[in-house]
Amino acid sequence: PTLQTFPHKRIAQEALLAGNDLLWLSRFSLDDDPETELANIKDTVLFFREKYRADADFSRRVDAAVLRILNLKAGLYPELDLVNTLVQRDETADQIGGQQAVVAQIARDALTLLSPSPTELGQRMPTGPGPEDKVLLVTDARLGRECNAEDCPSFPLIDPTALEQSILRLYGPDATGQIAPDNITSLTSQQLSAHLAGRPTTLAGEEIDRLIDEANWIVFATLDNDPSVPGANALREFLTERPAGRERKRIIAFAFNAPYFLDATDIAKLTAFFGVYGKTDPFIEAATRALFREFTPPGAPPVNVTGINYSLADKLRPAANQSIEIRVPDVRTEMGSNTFTAKVGDTLRVVAGPIYDGNGRIVPDGTMASFKLKQRNDPFELPLGEASTTDGFAETLVTLERPGDYEVQVQSGQAQGSLSLLLNIVDLEGGEAEVAVATPTATASPLPTETPTPTQTPSPSATPQATPKPTPEPTPIPPLPPRRVDGGALGVSLLAIVLAAGIGLLLYRASLAAPNASLQVVLTVAIGGLVAYLLYGLGLVPGADMLQRELRPWGAAVITLVGSGLALLALWAKQVADSREQE
Repeated sequence: PTLQTFPHKRIAQEALLAGNDLLWLSRFSLDDDPETELANIKDTVLFFREKYRADADFSRRVDAAVLRILNLKAGLYPELDLVNTLVQRDETADQIGGQQAVVAQIARDALTLLSPSPTELGQRMPTGPGPEDKVLLVTDARLGRECNAEDCPSFPLIDPTALEQSILRLYGPDATGQIAPDNITSLTSQQLSAHLAGRPTTLAGEEIDRLIDEANWIVFATLDNDPSVPGANALREFLTERPAGRERKRIIAFAFNAPYFLDATDIAKLTAFFGVYGKTDPFIEAATRALFREFTPPGAPPVNVTGINYSLADKLRPAANQSIEIRVPDVRTEMGSNTFTAKVGDTLRVVAGPIYDGNGRIVPDGTMASFKLKQRNDPFELPLGEASTTDGFAETLVTLERPGDYEVQVQSGQAQGSLSLLLNIVDLEGGEAEVAVATPTATASPLPTETPTPTQTPSPSATPQATPKPTPEPTPIPPLPPRRVDGGALGVSLLAIVLAAGIGLLLYRASLAAPNASLQVVLTVAIGGLVAYLLYGLGLVPGADMLQRELRPWGAAVITLVGSGLALLALWAKQVADSREQE
């Protein structure tokens, strides 16, 4: 942003990691020197080659990008034929310039509102300039060339009167009549900068002062603040040196290049700050329409803008205030039912999404989401692994191992919460299981999408604005059975252990007359009963579901008593065997 260094390798790498499969290495140096650009490109290619060999994550990202490109190419050319892939000059000549409506829509969708918020913009400038308003347009009219040859002509990157002509064409007397030609004046940033520095210009200094004083609107068309270009820093110089009367004027800035050259102090002095990202006529027209409030652009720039504390990396992460939907897409259920039959050991494909980023759009491909499985009312969770997203969706496989009530959840980045996918697995005969699937209905938290002001018509977006779809009402399923073990089950199980210990002591003393072994009997009975109780709670005891339904909570006591009895029987058998050996 400071235009002091050009870290070409880091720029290319960050562009790839941000989701760009094709890297456009145009103007790949600070000075636009072809030799420097060529050297930077070669150095970047060599850097990518070495990093591809040494970094497994980087190589996977490159492979995925190449695969996406090849898939799109295969869609364009199902049969690889040189004739089909080459551009036919005769066939394409008539198509040049025939898609202006598409280009205009792209320019309009690209424009972003950097400051203030859409709501505050409606308060600061509810309408554009009116018939009585005087408008001063200040354009960075620096010259550029397409090549470095001596005969390569120079031309202004933005025509000094381009914005004025666009305003008159759309809102002048021959259009809507919202603005009078006599009320619009155009200056170049080079003229304004020279005047502020006290240097002579092609326009008298008194005339420039008069235009500034009379203007109700001052609109800047900026490119960057390159110190080597005269007038590039005119906006910052004006904001610093002309504070008087600024509060009575509306000062608008359009960044027709990158939007990160102003700091927070500069931006705070502006009525509005827009990012345009292009200098051709469609982008100038989009800026004009935004100035006259035909639409309110979104506030989602494609680059970091430190002046508004905007981090693209943070915004591309999953938004925290969203509920991620989970479902089983491949399951066929009977009409009017949400159950299906599967075999124990089968796997279910579980899909989560769509997942949205901080701008309310689908997260970039490759965003990681982690799945977890847990039994209902059980604090322990079983990780199912991580999966990367494609078009905002991630998927994993869930194995149907044993009957029970389970929850599948997903989290991605800051989005820690999700709707739970409920699986009720009931064991049937023949190794099959009946599975009931349900997703609780929940209202997703609103995502941080920008809302246009009520009086304006919002613009369509090339990227669909993310709006969480409501979860469909699931078909009702039978209520899930209660917990197998709880406080009541534990209490009756402990009573069963005490009862078994008492009976064991009586029988043990009567049969072996060994009163000094009482502690051994109590410990054996307690261990056997508790082990049986734990196995019952985990659902590993045959017939546990039946006991839960029929005898709850006494089913736990029955299992505990049986476990204690088996342990006592094992101890008694060992003592009998030891006695016979001693005889």
